Amino acid sequence: GVQDPAGFSKVLAEVVRNIEALGPNESLLLPGGWRGTLSVGWVMHLLQRSPDGATFTVTTSNVGQGLEYHLSKPFHDKTKFAPCLVLRGVGRDKVLDPAFWAQSLALWARAEASEFCRVEVIYDVLLPWLLLESPGT
Repeated sequence: GVQDPAGFSKVLAEVVRNIEALGPNESLLLPGGWRGTLSVGWVMHLLQRSPDGATFTVTTSNVGQGLEYHLSKPFHDKTKFAPCLVLRGVGRDKVLDPAFWAQSLALWARAEASEFCRVEVIYDVLLPWLLLESPGT
């Protein structure tokens, strides 16, 4: 885990720079997840810039805890879940917000597990925030 705040700041700045450097139709794969006291899990975030460069598609892939937040359909006597959750038309300001990535990275890169690092933070807070309109838009 990240134990050095200066090191965390460098990683955060590099993540934001790499996203900003994406050209139209280019993609970037970023790790995600959480390291909590009750559970640990991993997801992958695929960011793809739109052809006009104005927006992003954010795809979160998961096959473990949290999958219940993904699209599902009944299949015989069980429920099948889509492993990818796709958010289209995410604004550049949201995807480049360092506070979003600081929270996302801190969920799994902490030196010690925390009761505040939970799957719900990803699916109930962070991902929905990406689709909220910014003030003045």
